[in-house]
Amino acid sequence: IKPLRELEPLFDGPDRVMVVYRDVITSFAKTHLQKLGSDVETFEIGELQFNIMRHCLVSCMHVVSPREVRALGLPVDALPGLLSSDPVARWHNWPRGTVVKVRKASPEGHEYFEYRTVRST
Repeated sequence: IKPLRELEPLFDGPDRVMVVYRDVITSFAKTHLQKLGSDVETFEIGELQFNIMRHCLVSCMHVVSPREVRALGLPVDALPGLLSSDPVARWHNWPRGTVVKVRKASPEGHEYFEYRTVRST
């Protein structure tokens, strides 16, 4: 926690702060970071060593326009959820309520789309 207190003056300027840690961050340190007021993201260094969006098991996802959401004819709450703690949602910093279009491949080789809304953890 002492290194975090030394860095506190740096948290005053930016709206969003990313903290990268090597081993383990304690829950006390996490709550201390949340109290600083900025939008603080914490990442273990192993999470940032490769581009998750290029992984073969990660489906292609992109944010849907409000017009396309209206065309679905469903309320946003009725869509399946994507947790804000999901690595892809964290990578893109998608806020809660964002509707995402997910492109998937079926076992028969056809492509289909799913729509999900980002929900808090």
